[in-house]
Amino acid sequence: MNSFVVDLKDPVAVDLADLDASKPVQAEGRAPFYVEISLWLNPDQRELWQAYAYWSVAVMRLHGGEYLGRRDLERTENAPDSHSVFAFPSEAAYDAYRNDIITTALADKRSQCVIDSEYSFPKDPGNLLLLGCTRDNSPKA
Repeated sequence: MNSFVVDLKDPVAVDLADLDASKPVQAEGRAPFYVEISLWLNPDQRELWQAYAYWSVAVMRLHGGEYLGRRDLERTENAPDSHSVFAFPSEAAYDAYRNDIITTALADKRSQCVIDSEYSFPKDPGNLLLLGCTRDNSPKA
C-alpha cells in the first residue's frame, strides 16, 4: 500500500519507504521533463518550509518525479534563497503533480513559506544549473 502521512510540524512524518523511487525518470528513450525552481523563502517560516519540502518531494515521486539536487545561495539583495532541479518522465507527469489533490490542498502552507518563486523548464540537460548543487536526504525544495 502506497501511503504517507502529511504532518507539517514534523518533516520525518513523510514515510518515503512505500514510495517507489527506483523507477528511472528516462523511460523508453524519452527525455525527461526538467524543472528548475528558484525560491525566495520567508525567513520566519523555515521549519514549515522544511516540512513542506519533504512532503513535496514525496508527492513528486508518486508522479515519477526525481529530485536532482539543490543549491543554497548566499543571501544577497534580490537573490533567491535556493535553487532546485527536478526531472519528471513527461510534462504530463509534472502537470499531474501540480494538480495533485494534496498539492492543491496544501497550497496555503506553501504560500506561508515562499515569498516568491521562479520556474524554468530547460529542454537541454546541458542548460541545467547543476553546478554546485548538492543531492542529499534533506531537499530544500
